[in-house]
Amino acid sequence: AYGRFAVALGAAMYSATVGQAPVTFDTLVRRLRECKMVFGRDRLKSLFASPAEYDAFCRRHARATVPEADLASYTGPAWLGIDAGSTTFKAALVGDDGALLWSHYANNKGDVLGTAKRAIAEMYAALPTAADGQPKVTIGHATVTGYGEGLLLEALRVDSGEIETVAHLRGAQEMLPGVEFILDIGGQDMKCLRVKDGVIDHIMLNEACS
Repeated sequence: AYGRFAVALGAAMYSATVGQAPVTFDTLVRRLRECKMVFGRDRLKSLFASPAEYDAFCRRHARATVPEADLASYTGPAWLGIDAGSTTFKAALVGDDGALLWSHYANNKGDVLGTAKRAIAEMYAALPTAADGQPKVTIGHATVTGYGEGLLLEALRVDSGEIETVAHLRGAQEMLPGVEFILDIGGQDMKCLRVKDGVIDHIMLNEACS
């Protein structure tokens, strides 16, 4: 719990060293309410000039989807991919033909392992079983990538781990064969990947904040 307030505590400690007169809470609230934000004239243009332009954007992006299949009626091996990001947890289960059978997305709230355990338990509960109680779907292989890769490899004994840039490339190539540029806006950094002849040719990384 301390980590949530460390920065605010640091600011409070700093304010005690600058030698200014103390300010009451009521005075602070009043000042905040009276504060007026002043913006410069130079602003970026709006992403969308009109509601119609936004609707066209949504329709165009809605076409970039993966095929889906019904997990309850699927039989055979399935393949699990986990992206344990710094702020969110993502998981996808796909069948032999690449169709999406099950997916999970959640804010990890600082608990990467706990979030992963809950998601995997939810997935296993959704797997169909035959009349004799035997599973109709087996996990052929599971791979983890992202911020929590090392943790989940050890804690959950996931089959393999993959560098997230390579995982991004593989996923992008599935969605857009011949992709040449990938922009990954993550919770802790932002990566620009230039792709040449099907491999990552150059990476630009912003290690500060997205």
